[in-house]
Amino acid sequence: MRLLFMLRVLLAATILCAAPAHAAISPGAGADGNPAGELFFTVWDATNQVSYTRDLGISILDFLANPNQGITRAPDPLYNSTFGGVNPSTLVYSVGAFNYRNEDFPCCFGMVISSSNPVEQVTLPDVTALATALSVGGFYVVGANANDGGDPQDFASNRSSVSHSGDAGYWGGENWNGNIGNTVPFTTGAAVGTSIAFYALLLDEDGFAVNTTAFSSMWTLAADGTLTYGAGAVPLPAAFWLLLCALGSVVGHSRRSRA
Repeated sequence: MRLLFMLRVLLAATILCAAPAHAAISPGAGADGNPAGELFFTVWDATNQVSYTRDLGISILDFLANPNQGITRAPDPLYNSTFGGVNPSTLVYSVGAFNYRNEDFPCCFGMVISSSNPVEQVTLPDVTALATALSVGGFYVVGANANDGGDPQDFASNRSSVSHSGDAGYWGGENWNGNIGNTVPFTTGAAVGTSIAFYALLLDEDGFAVNTTAFSSMWTLAADGTLTYGAGAVPLPAAFWLLLCALGSVVGHSRRSRA
């Protein structure tokens, strides 16, 4: 009996050790030596007041070293269970990462963030505004980490979590709400199914100004929950397509007339 008991204990320990670890998104803050901020994306369902946040497993340092890399993430079970049966066109998503580490200055002290606003609006006036946005963004990340059920300091594996209204990691709350708690003058989100531009807002070497860089690639969260990052086609206005149709009609009529 004792041997059977020991075998059961050993088996249980093996299962626990083999179980996937819960991960936390690194907010890129705290003492030097902590991990750089990691990219994540959030999807908000305003109707049901729930938001989903997922660690993309890419640090801001690695992303900025290769901003043209292709990225694809298929929906995980938590995404499917959270938004199953929900009309995807009613959902809003955003992508970002925050890095509030002095050791990464001047390279990568700041954030990367999505926005559907014109590029001239995706700006911050100075280091004070940047520090405020980084603080609020980091607080949001910590709040999302608190809802994945695991160690908030485990940054090794990539997990997802769900937050509800009132949680620190809730997209629709005052800690995010599409403008990082009213700390930025632009909107960070877009409707699911549409592409969204991506920007870096990093502290200048003068320690005061904030430089904005627009990346050539775009993010797209498809209706089925697949997230991709790559070269995005610029949508053409409806008037352009009407003009093409009109020109096609003129050319066709001219050919028939000559015949």
